[in-house]
Amino acid sequence: MTSQNPGDRGYKRSWKNLLINKRYQLRFTLFMVGLSSLLMLGLGIWVMRVANETTEVSMTSVRGEACPRVPAFGDVQPGDIRMWNPTASEVVPDPSHAEVYRRQFAVFKDLYPATRDLMRRLDG
Repeated sequence: MTSQNPGDRGYKRSWKNLLINKRYQLRFTLFMVGLSSLLMLGLGIWVMRVANETTEVSMTSVRGEACPRVPAFGDVQPGDIRMWNPTASEVVPDPSHAEVYRRQFAVFKDLYPATRDLMRRLDG
């Protein structure tokens, strides 16, 4: 026979004992309910915050606040287009790389005809 310590409960705490020990089962269930409530509360707050931001962006889009007034087609001047779409930066090719550019562009021009049928098959 084996001797048991007075503090030994005679079982190990494991998932198997959830069905055996009702007191342990109740404590575990209450802990999981509390944990899931906290997670749902946090998720709910996050969803509401994202929904509010999305609503603000949508309202701005509907009102057209971010868009300038667009005149009729005949009223547009070349300077107006530059004002609506300013150039952020200009890319100037390096003349010392001209040979590399030519060689790469030749490969690029051959690439499309070589893969055209494959792209049609992938498209479906």
